[in-house]
Amino acid sequence: MKRSSTAILILVLFILSPVFAQETNTAVEYSRSEINFGSRIVGACTPGRKVKAKNVSDVDINNPQFTIEGAKEFSIQNTFKKCPDPLKPGQVCSIYIDFCPQLYLKYEATLIFSGSAKTIPMAGMGNAGGVR
Repeated sequence: MKRSSTAILILVLFILSPVFAQETNTAVEYSRSEINFGSRIVGACTPGRKVKAKNVSDVDINNPQFTIEGAKEFSIQNTFKKCPDPLKPGQVCSIYIDFCPQLYLKYEATLIFSGSAKTIPMAGMGNAGGVR
């Protein structure tokens, strides 16, 4: 009796192993490889730069969203987020990024999209502006 139950267990594991071994591919393609706002007047916000992420994988991306790591002077416009949930293969998620420098400094941040290892570097410079 013990021998047959062991054989059944081995057979079940053999049949199910391909199911558990499957890897999901959540590849994302961006409309930009980087975002450089250049030099902007301190205290003024630069109109948003549009960024798109396309799901080029073979699986849905649940709760798709962009996040920013780095300088808080870069922000995502909440009124223009267009991300279907889930983001199905072939669908696009669009956002706009603002840059609002507060000091005469160089700013850097990284734009990250959920489900993707690829990131988008962002840069901008605060400028004193005015008449020379």
